[in-house]
Amino acid sequence: METRKAIAKTVSSKSSLPSPEVGGILEQRQKGFLVLRLKIPFGQVHSDQLPLIAKIAEKYGKGELHLTTRQTVEIPCIESAKVEEAKKAIDAIGLTLGASGPRLRVITACPGNRVCKHGQKDSQDFAKEIDEKFFGTELPHKFKVAVSGCPNACTKPRENDIGFSGYWPERGAFVKTCSFKELEAYPIMQYLRENGAKAIVLASAGNTGRAAAHASALTGMDVYIVVPYSGISSLWLPEKPIESIHFISMSPGNDYTDAINLAGRIARLPGMVSEGGARNVARRDGMGTVMLDAAVTIGKMPDHYFQAVGSGTGGISAW
Repeated sequence: METRKAIAKTVSSKSSLPSPEVGGILEQRQKGFLVLRLKIPFGQVHSDQLPLIAKIAEKYGKGELHLTTRQTVEIPCIESAKVEEAKKAIDAIGLTLGASGPRLRVITACPGNRVCKHGQKDSQDFAKEIDEKFFGTELPHKFKVAVSGCPNACTKPRENDIGFSGYWPERGAFVKTCSFKELEAYPIMQYLRENGAKAIVLASAGNTGRAAAHASALTGMDVYIVVPYSGISSLWLPEKPIESIHFISMSPGNDYTDAINLAGRIARLPGMVSEGGARNVARRDGMGTVMLDAAVTIGKMPDHYFQAVGSGTGGISAW
């Protein structure tokens, strides 16, 4: 507890400082002065808001702004008595306060494939989804998340509590689809091929289909992937699609359950084999390779392993 206080002197419910419940208000070293931390998700701010932020800093502070390492802005040197008025001014320009204390902080993200020529993924859209669902969630300690759209890892995802990249070739992590489902896809293809399958059918909301398509591009094995309309945007590929990859999109209004039902009907056609989901022993074997490789590399059983919530197929990483 004392360590937490030392790391970030944030407004708490026991403090006499204004509006403690919102977070984003930090005590300065100088007595009687506070810092207002703005929420600027993924570093995206409109050009017309920047001069307005500067005016707020001039009116309520000392005209100073701090550009933080988490792609946001802090206004220091605001007297305690002026904080509520400064907050109203921030709200008036369409911005809010950021998080502080033991909770999920603002998400950082690179421009991704919207702008950067190296971008492999829309990191901004993914970061927005995380932000809308989890920003400000109370946790035992401050918690930081970063999203990188390519292996360059400009947002330093490996230095955050959770970092999304999925591709780390210098450490032997060649997961180009950015999903642990890729670890399952290769042995699934091999297992079904050894058992006489000509074409594989599966339903996916995104990750499984993307991984299967990538494996199909490498092996040439036909795969039929049925996806709900909402999952289409998740089916990007790290290489050009080839003729062995067949995407079947459901029309708007149909969900993942409908995709599963349609995939089941297709699998009953001659020459088609259902991928089988978690019942497929090859999928479990594929996930088991994580622990096997970790044990071989480390020279002993790992101290910890990480598994997706609800996953029955095994660990996705080890420590």
